[in-house]
Amino acid sequence: MASTDTPVNRLPLDRHPLFRSRDVDETRETMARVLCDHRLEVVDTRKPLDARMHSCRLNAVSLNYVHYGTEVEVTPGKTESFHVVQAHLDGNGVVRCGKREAYTEPGHAAVTTPTAPLRMRLSGTSRLLVVRFERTAVEAVLARHLGHPLRRPLEFELGMNVGVGRPAHWFSSLEAEITRANLDDTLLSDPRVVAPLEEQLITGLLLVQDSNYRAVLDGKVPSVPGGTVRTAVDLIEAAPDLPHTVGDLAAAAGVGIRALQGAFRRQLGVTPTQYLRDARLRRVRDELLAAEPDAGAVSRAARRWGFGHLGRFSGWYRHRFGENPAQTLRR
Repeated sequence: MASTDTPVNRLPLDRHPLFRSRDVDETRETMARVLCDHRLEVVDTRKPLDARMHSCRLNAVSLNYVHYGTEVEVTPGKTESFHVVQAHLDGNGVVRCGKREAYTEPGHAAVTTPTAPLRMRLSGTSRLLVVRFERTAVEAVLARHLGHPLRRPLEFELGMNVGVGRPAHWFSSLEAEITRANLDDTLLSDPRVVAPLEEQLITGLLLVQDSNYRAVLDGKVPSVPGGTVRTAVDLIEAAPDLPHTVGDLAAAAGVGIRALQGAFRRQLGVTPTQYLRDARLRRVRDELLAAEPDAGAVSRAARRWGFGHLGRFSGWYRHRFGENPAQTLRR
């Protein structure tokens, strides 16, 4: 029977242990339920397997910590339905995806393509962060950025240097959300938190990692018809508590994500996400001004209007109104 004992050392996703096992078949079968079926081989049978996995599923994205405890070869073949970002926290490996090959270690990750056969060899000291992105979700976000359906399958470059530049910034935001998943289960249950978070992570991946669509995404932002911004603003103001994403707003306005973001910046000087946040902050302020002071009033109001991380909420509130939420409540 697989154990879910939390290791002594603090691990990523340590609030979400899935299993710990020394049995190859049990390890493969359990991991297959989260990722996909695959072949798992221990390279040196004199060094036994000591595998563990921690897993946190959002919606279209799952965050996974994996450790085998010995050198292994893992052969999933074509994953078909999902992309993977695989990053080493310790150790190293060689990842092959189709005709591409990448050496992976801390600072150098791999981004897989579902239609290409995948195989990897991992050192015995490897501790891995494995992020699964559902292919349908990635393609939907990409199509919304482009403003039209995909004309060819998305193919990522395999190697990703997460130690410098924009990829490093994206990876840091991913690590921050893993920490958040450990600290606040609201992340797992509130669609107003999960939906924009997933869209943000997918958008970031599309914009920082080379692919056969990268040049188009980096190209000129298309113009939009008059009234496009007003349509999105009206949707936000009518119900800021709904789980709006930029992609949903763009689809409702009949334009692509890049076009809507560009129009918001030109006309309002903010992004759609910033406008939505401000609308929610205004609703919280109105509620606090009308509320009877009590210890839980601020957190209740913040969560009611879609703020899952109270620390971030307080910072945004101070920046917007020049005072703490508690000060508003005491008026």
